[in-house]
Amino acid sequence: MFRLDEKWEISEEVQLTYGGNGKGTTQKNWVFFSHEGEHYFVYQYAPFQVVSGETLYSHKNLEWQFGQIRGGTPPVRVGDLYFTFFHSRLDHGRSKYYMGALAFEAKAPFHPLWLTEVPLLTSTNREPNPAWTPLTVFPCGALFRNDTWTVSLGVNDMNCGLVDYGYGELLKLMSPV
Repeated sequence: MFRLDEKWEISEEVQLTYGGNGKGTTQKNWVFFSHEGEHYFVYQYAPFQVVSGETLYSHKNLEWQFGQIRGGTPPVRVGDLYFTFFHSRLDHGRSKYYMGALAFEAKAPFHPLWLTEVPLLTSTNREPNPAWTPLTVFPCGALFRNDTWTVSLGVNDMNCGLVDYGYGELLKLMSPV
């Protein structure tokens, strides 16, 4: 990870050695966020784990019938909750990706509270995609303004897209975990 200065130039390299990373292994799908001036990251979703320094907050597995929940957008705080949009994958000969959303407490120990029951998006072969690429929807960033979520995502490892969800619309698709 790198810190950038006001000119978007690298000012510092930060080595993270959590969970075996940096010891001959490179892990991915970590999702970083700041909370009350401290840096945190969601390490994994099954079990749901949030890390800050040497502190680990760990909770039960999140059940999602569309494959293992993996990283996505950095969590965005709305009121007393953080929201993150994630991806998952199932293999049916050719990998197929799904996008969902999770809301967790905006205070330690960051209990997961709400999860979409069905995918918000499912990858398709309607978009351009060479045979060698998986069918993907991969959320990268989320912005909340005027009661609307805008999520940026990669599509089939070939294109980028934006999708909007009304806040109330998203909440209706979520159930307690």
